[in-house]
Amino acid sequence: MYMTLSEEKRLIKTVNDYFSVDITDPWRKRELVDIKHAFRYNMRKLGYRVADIGRMLDCNHATVVHSVRTAKNFMETDQSFATLVNIMGDVIRDFHAANKLLSRVNENIAKKSITMLFCDLLDRSSEFIDHEELVSWLDRARIQEFEFYNIVESTKGA
Repeated sequence: MYMTLSEEKRLIKTVNDYFSVDITDPWRKRELVDIKHAFRYNMRKLGYRVADIGRMLDCNHATVVHSVRTAKNFMETDQSFATLVNIMGDVIRDFHAANKLLSRVNENIAKKSITMLFCDLLDRSSEFIDHEELVSWLDRARIQEFEFYNIVESTKGA
């Protein structure tokens, strides 16, 4: 799996806010270490590379490998740690679901902007092309003629 740097930062912030900690902090208090183990374990389980997980938390890949092994061992013997791992998994999956939804919204906004720009350029070109050519361009762009005129009208009012 892959995330952009800004997505990684938002994920870290989401986890930090949820657990009221800073998982990038080198502090070695037990509750923070357990949260880090749970995070690394879940990220690895989701298919992220150990080097990428380490980069997110400012540690090396060997630390991530050790952390994942430790988490597996703790889950077998400590029910409260297993619960923490499950909660962490939910937080990370919820982040991914929200992130996917946000990406779709941004993609739709970009498509609308491109469509509006295309219609504006086509409208400006209308004095040089006839109606058949205009319809041909709209057909290629998969834009209905009435949509074109609505978009042109709405952008002239803005």
